[in-house]
Amino acid sequence: MNNNQREGIKEQAKGWVDTAVANRKDCGDQKKNIEKGVENPGDPTNE
Repeated sequence: MNNNQREGIKEQAKGWVDTAVANRKDCGDQKKNIEKGVENPGDPTNE
């Protein structure tokens, strides 16, 4: 495996982590909106 392949794998792994963190945050935002009684809890503008 050459250096470019290793760096590509590292960048791909970072992307997976970023996606997981963002999904976790979205889930928390939706839960908070549900608790507040927002009509459309999945809408990010309901903050």
